[in-house]
Amino acid sequence: MLHVRVVSPVELTGQLTSRLATAPGVQNMVTRAGAVRRPTGDAVEFDIRDGAANPVFAALRELGLDRAGVICVERVDAALTRQPRARCCSCCSTSAC
Repeated sequence: MLHVRVVSPVELTGQLTSRLATAPGVQNMVTRAGAVRRPTGDAVEFDIRDGAANPVFAALRELGLDRAGVICVERVDAALTRQPRARCCSCCSTSAC
């Protein structure tokens, strides 16, 4: 999993968050309007699965955020979360028959 921090110019944040909200693999999105001072802008953070990252990074570049904003990417070594348990088969709703 990757953690991405973006400094988005105010005029691009709406487009950015709309794209992220529908992008497969994006989760834990946080937007803080006006939170960034140098450069001035909005802070947008999200996590993304490794396999889904390239299309999202392409969208960030399409919006010009690699030129007009700042994009920082960090690898997440561990994340504690409650994920739905996988079913062992289609006949039951538990993880073991």
